[in-house]
Amino acid sequence: MVSADGLPLAGSRGLVPDHADQLAAATSGIVSMVRGAARMFSGGPVDQVTILMEHGMLLLMPAGETAVLAVLADSDGDPDLVVSEMGLLRDRAGAVLAAQAAMLGRDDAADSGPASRQP
Repeated sequence: MVSADGLPLAGSRGLVPDHADQLAAATSGIVSMVRGAARMFSGGPVDQVTILMEHGMLLLMPAGETAVLAVLADSDGDPDLVVSEMGLLRDRAGAVLAAQAAMLGRDDAADSGPASRQP
């Protein structure tokens, strides 16, 4: 899971931390470009991005406005099955992210109230 601004939020144990940072940055850039193209050509919201490579595939799926689910898979995997499982995970993770964002929004609102202002 990658934040919209390119920071790794969560990952599998097998992913080296340096690679997690690189994957997060690449994911953020790719999704930003695809969303921009979708807006430019009135394509609507982006549901997924699939990049097929000789030795693997990179699948990206927005998880709300603040995160993207990124999966690296072997080239012999079934992309349709991977996308299906990603959708299930996105739905579960999206609910958690939305709850956290709501809590942060309430905390920000509480911090900006009159009692928190200094004279």
